[in-house]
Amino acid sequence: MKERREVRAREMVEDIRAGKTDSELLEKYRLSEKGLASVMKRLLDAGLMESSELKNRLALFQQTASIPVPRKEPRCYPVFAILIHELDDLATDYYIQDLSLKGFRISGMLSKVGDVRTFLIQADEFVDVFPLSFDAQCRWVKADSNINEYSAGFQIVKISEGNLNELKQIIKHMTVSEDQASEDDDD
Repeated sequence: MKERREVRAREMVEDIRAGKTDSELLEKYRLSEKGLASVMKRLLDAGLMESSELKNRLALFQQTASIPVPRKEPRCYPVFAILIHELDDLATDYYIQDLSLKGFRISGMLSKVGDVRTFLIQADEFVDVFPLSFDAQCRWVKADSNINEYSAGFQIVKISEGNLNELKQIIKHMTVSEDQASEDDDD
């Protein structure tokens, strides 16, 4: 089992802006090049850094970088893995890539647009949150032929008030959002 590394977003941003090299970042945070590229992409996607600040960084990162698109509900990016299960298949783990109060994107699931599924999140390992379930409808599916992987976007269509409150706690304690990035800039 891979050891999960904790990387504090604010500290990483400060180190990059202070001029630490990729090699120094790799050593300090004990990350692989792929891991560092993933962290940099998350910083960019969350709006904590501008693409111009990361322009001359890892070649691997430069191939995967993208500019975030403004949304009505801010996207929130997990700081560490958030597992989600389909209620009909609790043995298969899927990972949330981004999350909002209206929906989420997961990797690894092949679905059809229009499918409605019931999902379960058990986040109590990291945060004091009760397991929650909700119904969500598949809005899009995308295949990445480079890694033989699927991503799917789901819109939450039915969730109880109690489960919505639990989802808010997960977003608050387990993710970095575009809104938080704006607040950090004001400090």
